[in-house]
Amino acid sequence: MMRIPALLALALAASTAAETAQVDDAAAVALAKPKELIVAGDIGPAAKARLLEPVDAFYGF
Repeated sequence: MMRIPALLALALAASTAAETAQVDDAAAVALAKPKELIVAGDIGPAAKARLLEPVDAFYGF
């Protein structure tokens, strides 16, 4: 029975910490932008940028 209060306290502490972590809009946009991973070794930086253009346009960043 002692586990329930301990788990409740842990859950409350975690939710309070998440609520207090505030960032400005620019940081929030940078955190929210999806990360695409292209691992093909034969794609140069310019071609990679062209491949990622639709991703950036879709998400509006």
